[in-house]
Amino acid sequence: MAASEGGFLTPESKPLPIEPGLLERFLDAEKGVAWRPVPPAPRPPRSRTRRKGTGARARAEADSRIAYYHDETARIERRSVGTEEILTVTSGPVGALVLVGECARRGLPTSLEARNAGDLPEFPEGALEARWDAHRGTGKHAIPFGDVVQLARYALA
Repeated sequence: MAASEGGFLTPESKPLPIEPGLLERFLDAEKGVAWRPVPPAPRPPRSRTRRKGTGARARAEADSRIAYYHDETARIERRSVGTEEILTVTSGPVGALVLVGECARRGLPTSLEARNAGDLPEFPEGALEARWDAHRGTGKHAIPFGDVVQLARYALA
């Protein structure tokens, strides 16, 4: 997961609002991230009266891994829903570091939001969620990208 799997840039991608030297440090640090798979959670037994097909709100299959860097960890989850590519990371320095690296490859996300602790069962500590949609125009950022950069700086220490 070190490299972007989709690899596309959002339309009219602008340079990231990060000093070039700092961005280089982030990208060098990201190379030192070790990855481990997340074992799948056990699924409850299926009922015999199960409906066929899945609803539009069904959660897409996700590729989840654990990132290790300098004795810290973060859960990293990638998934696609329609035309959107979604990256959800644990709120913390390592998650922010991975998110900055992904933004360096894809451009600024079209959506950037924080998820409170407990909102997502897979992220009990809270999460940052970035979405890239090639069909969507301007970005909606509930949290400033600069806050993600400041959080990622703690991973460099």
